[in-house]
Formats: sequence, structure tokens, C-alpha cells
Amino acid sequence: MNISWDTFERHRQKGLDARRAGQWDSAKVYLLEAARSILQLSKQAQSDELRQARRDMAKRLLDLAKDCDRAKQQNRRPPSASRRPDSAAESDRDAGADA
Repeated sequence: MNISWDTFERHRQKGLDARRAGQWDSAKVYLLEAARSILQLSKQAQSDELRQARRDMAKRLLDLAKDCDRAKQQNRRPPSASRRPDSAAESDRDAGADA
């Protein structure tokens, strides 16, 4: 099955949005799906550099998904609720760039 970049991007964005909202279960599902998608895309990459970058991205997404489990167990509040608006937006922007 071929995965498109749009599919990956949609799952990634939904995962990050759910994470920001504190919807840990939904976020985990979407982030895992995004990781699976980008891993599939890495297999189609033309260069070793692109392949490795996509694998690194998959690892970061998996780390975020694992953090969702920890957040749920710790009854953690959504990131945006525990930070100032400026720092939350900056953090989300950084997470999106990493992912």
C-alpha cells in the first residue's frame, strides 16, 4: 500500500492537535499512524539522507506517542493549559517542525 505525504501530514497534524488539547488516547493513535506512514515513506525515499531523516522523524513521533501514555497515567494537563500562550505556541511550533 502506498502512503502519500498528505496522509502522513494529516495524521501528524491531528496527533499534534489532539496532544495540545490533552486528548491523550486520540493523540497517541494519530501519532502512531503518522510514524507508520513516514516510515513507509522512508522506504520510498530516493536518497539515504532523506531516508534517514524520515526514520528520525518516525522516532520522534513514537516518542511523542509514548509521552501521551505517560501523560495519561500522570493525569497531566494539556501543554497549552500549563504554559503561557507565547511559550505554548512556540513549543507547538517546535514540535511540529520536529515531527
